[in-house]
Amino acid sequence: MKRPDLSSPPTYEEALRLARDQARDPGTLIPYPHPGLENACYGRGFAFLETLRTDSGDTDAYVLVSAAGYGSGLLSEAGHTIDTVIAEHLAQAEHANRDIPDSELAMAQRVALRAYDAGLTRIGDMPGRKVIDAETADYAEYILLILRRNRDQGDTGRNILAHNDSLLKDPTPGRRYTQPCPRCERPATYSERYPRAVCDHCGSRTTDQAGRRVTGYNVDMSGGMIAYYADAIGPSDGPDSRYEECVEVTRTGECFIDGHPATMQEARFGGIVVEMAAQVPDTVSREALWAMTHAERAALAEDLAELDDSRWAQQSLCGRWTVQEVVAHLTAAASTGRLRWLVSVLGARFDFDKHNDRRLAEHRGTSTAETLERFRAVRTSTTAPTGHTAAWLGEVLVHAQDIRQPLGIPREPSIAAATEVARFFAGRNFTVPSRSMIKGIRLEATDGPFSAGTGPVVSGTTIALIMAMAGRTAYLDDLTGPGVPTLRALQRA
Repeated sequence: MKRPDLSSPPTYEEALRLARDQARDPGTLIPYPHPGLENACYGRGFAFLETLRTDSGDTDAYVLVSAAGYGSGLLSEAGHTIDTVIAEHLAQAEHANRDIPDSELAMAQRVALRAYDAGLTRIGDMPGRKVIDAETADYAEYILLILRRNRDQGDTGRNILAHNDSLLKDPTPGRRYTQPCPRCERPATYSERYPRAVCDHCGSRTTDQAGRRVTGYNVDMSGGMIAYYADAIGPSDGPDSRYEECVEVTRTGECFIDGHPATMQEARFGGIVVEMAAQVPDTVSREALWAMTHAERAALAEDLAELDDSRWAQQSLCGRWTVQEVVAHLTAAASTGRLRWLVSVLGARFDFDKHNDRRLAEHRGTSTAETLERFRAVRTSTTAPTGHTAAWLGEVLVHAQDIRQPLGIPREPSIAAATEVARFFAGRNFTVPSRSMIKGIRLEATDGPFSAGTGPVVSGTTIALIMAMAGRTAYLDDLTGPGVPTLRALQRA
């Protein structure tokens, strides 16, 4: 259930107002008296019934409002009545407000609670704490993070634990839960995808270039990111409602923390993530990345124009796809925006192979000539599922080599384009697990400025390093150095 803006159980008038806001057909809304709900110790509130009129007949629905939250739903399932909904709500409220004895708490929970009650921001600040192993300390830091994120609700640490059953479980063996914030070294939630993500404290201090506080939000349920000035965010409705967008941060994602460059962007599967900017020299603009993408598409189109049908049917380096299927996939990628991508992925039930196959079939022509024309038509497209332009440049570079290498076509991308993709791939896992692929080794390009990582060195051309990070084992023979055996082992894992 969603939490209402209430600090105590609602009055009937407050509940009715919220119920009308929630109801799909407020004109049919009627109260459903329930003394057990209206006088409950925990989860006290009010229930309402409504009738939804559809082409297939009337359907009963409900709205339930309490201090714990408000929600609505249909009563069409067998055995699902307003009374069972209320019973489930009250049982959850009792469970969430239960008293958790010390006997149910493991070391990590006990340590986190002591730190929370002392007002500390990290476990390591506890004076005279007992020595605990690293895994327990990491999990305790994570629990403390969650407790502090919920402290504005006014609950005690034990109440917050009671609301979050997952925090009472034992930690997953081998899992890492926190990482030091790259700005202040406070604990932050660990993320392999976002290695430079900042802690909650630093994330709450993002500003534009002039130093004015900004906060990021998703645009809607499909994602996206929009930045607003924090001092211009008013109530969500009513006459005082006001929002002033920070167009600069919305457009570029570039923000600052204590004057240091950072980035704000949509997180995968929703939410906003703030990272300290990578200290990478010679970064290029998004416009320049798109220009490189257009140039690489044009170069590939030139190569494809020389192929006969038998070579279009040849196997590529990209799994089971032929050359023609890879080209159709590139056309699909350049034709699919954020919302369409989300709808397609949801329609495939997050089966990305099925999603890719459906979009590929949509953009594959009835002949190789038609497939090529469709690809040429999107040469200058800037459409993409996300705003990670370097990733979509990488999509073109990698798939172009998936085609060229088995066909013996010698062309390679520009060093400038390859360098930007290599830096992106080394910095994060995105469409491919590129960052994980180079764990514990150092990459050094022999034809450009790219280098990344620590450990035994792997040397080669920039494009060969990119293809290795993309998991293309055919390029391993083009690499040299003491780190190559480690890289081969990582690709087999």
